[in-house]
Amino acid sequence: FLLVDEFQDTDPLQAEILLLLTANTDTATDWRTASIKPGSLFVVGDPKQSIYRFRRADIDTFEFVKKRIGDCGGEILHLSTNFRSNRELVTWVNDRFAGRFSEHRQDAGNNYGPEFTASHVGRGTAVTGRLAGLRQLRVRTRNVQAEAEAVFLSQPARHPHRMVHYGHYVFRTPTPLSLFDPGLDAVTGQSIFLEGHRQNTAMFAASGAGADLGGFSWLSPAMVYQLFAPLLVILLGHGLIAREREAATLATLLAQGTPGRVLLAGKALALLSVVVLLLVPLAISAGLAVRAGEQALAAWALFGAYLLYLVIWAALATLVTLWIALNLVLPAVAASWASNAAPMAGKLETDLAMLSDLRKLGDGHNANDPAFAQLRADLLAKHGVQRVEDLPVNLRGVVAQFGEQKLTETLNRYARAQAAAETRQAAVLANQGWFTPFLAVAEASRAVVGTDLAHHHRFLQEAEALRYAFVQGLNKVHAEKLAYSDDVRRSGDASAEERTRVDATNWQLLDRFRFEPDAAGSRIARAGPQWLMLCAWCVILVGTGFWAGGRLKP
Repeated sequence: FLLVDEFQDTDPLQAEILLLLTANTDTATDWRTASIKPGSLFVVGDPKQSIYRFRRADIDTFEFVKKRIGDCGGEILHLSTNFRSNRELVTWVNDRFAGRFSEHRQDAGNNYGPEFTASHVGRGTAVTGRLAGLRQLRVRTRNVQAEAEAVFLSQPARHPHRMVHYGHYVFRTPTPLSLFDPGLDAVTGQSIFLEGHRQNTAMFAASGAGADLGGFSWLSPAMVYQLFAPLLVILLGHGLIAREREAATLATLLAQGTPGRVLLAGKALALLSVVVLLLVPLAISAGLAVRAGEQALAAWALFGAYLLYLVIWAALATLVTLWIALNLVLPAVAASWASNAAPMAGKLETDLAMLSDLRKLGDGHNANDPAFAQLRADLLAKHGVQRVEDLPVNLRGVVAQFGEQKLTETLNRYARAQAAAETRQAAVLANQGWFTPFLAVAEASRAVVGTDLAHHHRFLQEAEALRYAFVQGLNKVHAEKLAYSDDVRRSGDASAEERTRVDATNWQLLDRFRFEPDAAGSRIARAGPQWLMLCAWCVILVGTGFWAGGRLKP
C-alpha cells in the first residue's frame, strides 16, 4: 500500500514505478494500461503547485494517473473548502484567478497549467461589534467544532474501520476571561485529534505560534499584573515615608501631634488609590467578559485576587529587593523543588513502557492473532458453530471491539498515572504560595479563569470518552453489518469491497462535543488555598505596617 504526497511533482518514470508496484497482477508490464489493485494506492496533490517541469514533472502525468485511479474504481476527492480565509478574501481570489488559469493552460496543444477550481468558504460568519474580540474567539471555536462534526458526518459510504482511522477533531471553547489569563492553554493547546487505537495529546498551543512576538510571546495581561504592576507600586510607594524623612518633614508632622499610625494610614490610602487605578483595565476586561458570557462571580473573584495581590505589594513597597526575591528567584526555586519533590517519568520512558504493554494485547486488526484465540473459541462455542464464517457476527469486528476495549484500558491506566503525577507536582508548586504571593495569585488566577490543570485534565477525559464511544460504535457496525466472507476478501475482490461499505447514516453515532468550564463557584472553591495564602499575606503585612506606624518617632 503506497501513499504519495505532493503528487503534482511526479515525473513519468516515477509514475510508472508506482503504477507497476500497485498493479493487480505481477505480470503487468505497461504502466499505462495496468489495473490498480483496489486500496493499494493513495495520492495527494495540487496541480496548481506543479513547478518542476524541468524535472519532467507536468500536469499531463498528474491528470493521467488521476484518470487511471478513477477508471480502476478508485475514489477521486476534490478538496475545495477553505477553512483559513474569510468570505471576502475567498471571493476575491476566485474572481481574480478563474480567468488567469484558463488563459495559460494551453500552449501548442500541451497542458502547462491546471484547471481552475473555485474555493468554498468553510469558516463561520464573523462577529462584529464592540465585543468582537472576546466573542470572535469563542464563536470561531464553536464554528470549527461544528465544521469538524459536519465533515465527519458527511463522509461517503466507507468501510467502518476506515472511519475509525479517519478520526475526528474536538476543540475546547475558551472562557471569555482566558483572553486575560490564557494559563496552561498557551502550552497544552485546545484541540485534540481523536482516532482509533491511540490517545493523542492536545495540540495547536499558542506558545508554538508566538514567533511574531519574539521573546514576549509569553506576555499576557495576567503576567503584566503579576510581574510588572508590583514594580510600579514599589516605584510609587517607596518614597511615601522615605521622602518625608529626606525632606525633613516627617519629624515636623509627628511633632505636630499626628499619630504615626494615622500618617501611615493616609499614605497607604493614597497608595491604595493608585492600586485601584491600576486595576481599572482589569475591571473593564472582566466587564466585557461578563457581557460575552462569563459568570459575574468569576469576574469579581478574579478582580479580588489581583486586588489582594497588589495590596500585598503596597505593603511591601519599602522593600524593593523583595520583588526580585518573591517574583523572580523564589518561583524558579519553587518550580525546581516541585520537580524534585514530585518527579514524573519522562515521556520517552513512559511511551516505551506503554508500547511494551500494548504489544502484549495483540493486534486488533488481525483476527488470527494468538492473543484472541480464546475470544474466538468462546464466540464459536456461544453460537454453537464450527466455522467463523457461520457466526451471526463478523469475527473481525468483534476482535476490533475487544482489542479496542483492552487497549483503551491500558491507555487510560497510563493517562491516569500521568494526570496524577502532574497533579501532585502542581500541588507542591501551588503550596509555595505561602512563601511568595506571585505563585499564589498565579494559581488563583488560572483556577478562576478556567485555564488551570484541572480543566485541562477534564478536557482530556471528556475527549477520550467521546473517542472511545465513536470508535466502539463503528466497531459494532463492523461486527453486525459486514459479512466476514466479504471482509476477508475485500482487498482483492472489488465487489466484496463494495459490499463492505456502509452508508453515511452509520456515522450519526458521533455525539456532539461541547466542553464547558466549571461553574464559577467551583472554580473559586478550587482556588481556596490560594485565597487563604493571599489573605494571610495581607493580614501579616498590614498588621506589621500598623505596628510599625506606632513606632514612628519625631
